[in-house]
Amino acid sequence: MNASERKTIRQLNNLSEEVFKLYSSGKTQEALIKAKSIVDMAEEKLGPSHPFTNTYYENLEFIKNRYRKGNFGLYDKFNDRLNNSSKILNKNTKISNNYVPKNYSKGSYISNKNLKTAKSAASFNPIKIISIGILGAITVVSLSFFYFIDNFSIPYIQLPSNNSIIKLPISLANDSYQLKEKALIDAPLISQLPELPRGCEVTSLAMLLQYAGVNVDKMELARKIKRDPTPYKVVDNRIHYGNPEYGFVGNMYSFDEPGLGVYHGPIRELMESYLPGQTIDLTGRPFKDLFYFISNDIPVWVIINTKYKELSPDAFEVWYTKTGPIQVTYKQHSVLITGYDEEYVYFNDPLLNIKNNKAPIKEFENAWKQMGLQAVSYIPKGKSLLDILPID
Repeated sequence: MNASERKTIRQLNNLSEEVFKLYSSGKTQEALIKAKSIVDMAEEKLGPSHPFTNTYYENLEFIKNRYRKGNFGLYDKFNDRLNNSSKILNKNTKISNNYVPKNYSKGSYISNKNLKTAKSAASFNPIKIISIGILGAITVVSLSFFYFIDNFSIPYIQLPSNNSIIKLPISLANDSYQLKEKALIDAPLISQLPELPRGCEVTSLAMLLQYAGVNVDKMELARKIKRDPTPYKVVDNRIHYGNPEYGFVGNMYSFDEPGLGVYHGPIRELMESYLPGQTIDLTGRPFKDLFYFISNDIPVWVIINTKYKELSPDAFEVWYTKTGPIQVTYKQHSVLITGYDEEYVYFNDPLLNIKNNKAPIKEFENAWKQMGLQAVSYIPKGKSLLDILPID
């Protein structure tokens, strides 16, 4: 790799970091525009078959899919604007109006002629179309049944697919970056009790925000957190209730009424209102990536359970929500990770009110995975994401 190519990749990685920030903070349209611009620049300067170009293209397609699923009919209209916006952002790059995926294994474009040929070959007469439609419907029903059985036979929290994290190439500037062998952060300890019996998530967020220099308390966050107002009811022995992925479920202030908690999505949104442009959603990343933040003296908010180790299947139950069935456990908990060493992970526990409590790393990691690999943190002012996390 020559010096010019390395310089180009560094520039593109810096732009990719901005895409990551935009996407993590929910600004999907802005992320799409910038991701498209990066792909165009990479194709021109590195070539369509370059492995880094492939990664940038995968990021673009990933965000496109997330936006398409969340916005349905609006996607087609925005996709037309996308090319024009990308062209404005990247005046020196020629953008094709007939942008199609490329065969990166061979580094070649799919020609319009070949596309037309493929469309012609896909033409069917009405009888075939009806037959295939019926067969397809049967297949979908069958697969849905087996998916349901598989999805709920394993006691792991299943988060929506949009919680995946886009891929960024490793920063060439951080080739020599090394994780500290151990680290411990002196973050504020705040008890959720007695005011918030179910408020571990917002209390752990209060610890994180106060450490970041934001003057906010747990009660303010409890008032502001998004809620899912779906009432609790039991129909035919099935529990129908809210979904913690979309808002706090139930009563946070008392055990006299039903309730559970909230997942990382609403927490990330609330945190972003206090730290705009600095909030980072680490959900779905490898557990070791959280240690890179701790190594840089940045605590990490996580969803765990009250045992700090993997739970047995009988600790979970199925709820039926407006968005479909989900698995939940009343042992859900949230803490602020503050440190690690060779054996243990350390954390501030708002329920036990213990500063730098500890648990064996592997047990804690398994519990974290079981609860959906949920984590949120932030980037201090003056630092960039690639100063902290060498993303591969």
